Amino acid sequence: MKIISPVAVSPGCTNIFISNRSPRRRLWRQWQQHDPRAQAHVERYLDLLAVCLGNILTIVDPDLLVLGGGLSNFTAISEGLAQRLPRHLLPVARVPRIERARPRRCRGNARCGLPSPDPLITEVAMQSRRLHRLSRFRRNKRRLRDRLRQRIFFREDRMKPEAMAKPRVVVLTGAGISAESGIKTFRAADGLWEEHRVEDVATPEGFARDPALVQAFYNARRRQLQSPEIAPNAAHLALARLEDLLGDHFLLVTQNIDNLHERAGNRRVIHMHGELLKVRCSWSGQVLEWTGDVTAEDKCHCCQFPAALRPHVVWFGEMPLGMDEIYSALADADIFIAIGTSGHVYPAAGFVHEARLHGAHTVELNLEPSQVGSEFAEKHYGLASEVVPAFIDKLLQENAL
Repeated sequence: MKIISPVAVSPGCTNIFISNRSPRRRLWRQWQQHDPRAQAHVERYLDLLAVCLGNILTIVDPDLLVLGGGLSNFTAISEGLAQRLPRHLLPVARVPRIERARPRRCRGNARCGLPSPDPLITEVAMQSRRLHRLSRFRRNKRRLRDRLRQRIFFREDRMKPEAMAKPRVVVLTGAGISAESGIKTFRAADGLWEEHRVEDVATPEGFARDPALVQAFYNARRRQLQSPEIAPNAAHLALARLEDLLGDHFLLVTQNIDNLHERAGNRRVIHMHGELLKVRCSWSGQVLEWTGDVTAEDKCHCCQFPAALRPHVVWFGEMPLGMDEIYSALADADIFIAIGTSGHVYPAAGFVHEARLHGAHTVELNLEPSQVGSEFAEKHYGLASEVVPAFIDKLLQENAL
């Protein structure tokens, strides 16, 4: 195989020639004819070769690869290729021979001092690049067509006229929707974590270091949540009304650990960051309902040996819950609504981008623009108890629900 650089950066740049006979010409012709049996084999070969060389521009034929730019450090590159290249190529009869090339001067302008590319090589290289781009375009187009067919023909509910009239809605709620109910937000200046460092009360390391402090912290939050003055507001009630009308076409994903959505009437709720009124066995992971305080004497007896209980809350550094179901719903969503989120915490901050990729209409209902506000197609700002019911009424009127 011959590797050359048609355009050098400066007259002192060095090119490389490597000679061998892999892959075979017949295999190469089959790949150019889009033979699936040869395509995977040759593309793997080319990917590995690109890893070795790092700056391949395009592929002309089995014996010619065109590199972009010049290669000034010839000794180091040639030694590295001699050691690494044979291990990644198809079986070869001998180790590739590496020589120094002699760039020739430009005939059109002798004063430029740059090597002149061979017109035939340049034309063949451009044609090869066009074929490669066309092949990639066809492959991506085929994937998009398959996904579109799956969305159109493999939904049982789309066969029903009454189901087609209902849009699929995914709602993401953050701390902003519960702020008007009396629950302090995480990002506010007088927020939840003011008296404690996050590392002490919201990490597995903090729980291992001082479990009594962590349990006392969440016991106080649990008592506050169950106090009479904490109740669902108009935004919670509007979302419950929307779920009643949409049924299975509605999914509520919340970053909050309170139960205000359930108290308002929502049933299809995913608490991706856990729930405050539940505890989890630190050994088996079994989840238990828990409304009182948790002490060091409280143990989970589901295992052979009683294990300590921990809050059923996703701490920093832990994986959020229900991610597979969330991404599946985002892929099918017609409308994605984010309410009261700051856009700082991932992966929730990336849900709007995921929904847009699948063609959903994106809406932000917030007190102020979030960190990812530019991703939304429609935006309404104000108190959640005002903007959420107004938008829900508008949505129901537009869809005649």
